Amino acid sequence: MVKDCFQVVDVEKLINSSWINIAYSSVLFSIGLRSGYLANQGFSLIFLYKILTIFSILF
Repeated sequence: MVKDCFQVVDVEKLINSSWINIAYSSVLFSIGLRSGYLANQGFSLIFLYKILTIFSILF
């Protein structure tokens, strides 16, 4: 019983931290677009990869 409760908490923590990461990445991504940093293809690919990995953890 106690073990199940801990597992639920861990899953909630994981989801919450993942959504925070998505929001943070999105903010950095939009700042990068506005600043023109994303002219470098490698930079944008890293962001896309990071966002995709976060979504794959969630779903």
